[in-house]
Amino acid sequence: MKLSHLDRVILLLPVLGILDILSTFFADWRGIPIQLYESGLFASYFAQRGLIHVYVFIYLGILSGMTGTLLFIKHEVSSNRFFDELVLLLLVVTICLIEAVLTNTILANFLLGVNPQIILGVSQSLRWPVYTSVIITILVYTWDELRDLFGFA
Repeated sequence: MKLSHLDRVILLLPVLGILDILSTFFADWRGIPIQLYESGLFASYFAQRGLIHVYVFIYLGILSGMTGTLLFIKHEVSSNRFFDELVLLLLVVTICLIEAVLTNTILANFLLGVNPQIILGVSQSLRWPVYTSVIITILVYTWDELRDLFGFA
């Protein structure tokens, strides 16, 4: 089975999750307590109780489940009906946002591990350029497929 560009972008989610975990542990290894900056949905709860290693498996399971769900949705909708085109558009927007947030988190964790004083100002100032560059990169990479899916060919 040949993977499309959009399939590859979706399959990048667990890889970004692993990089997020590695960058978090890098910052922890450099002496920055995870409890101070971890703000994930359940991550802060597990980090406060010292169970962040348990959360790693939950986090990767959530990302893998999201990946499977997004792939299922992408393959089940057809591009010849308005509702399905709307679902595909929401799918692309969701992928772009999730990957932009994960990429920003990876970069922020890495910068925190390198220099803890720099993170407050730099993390906020880099957020929108990182979001914009990730979204533009995904759209450029998948442009031909998206054009075919939405009937603009």
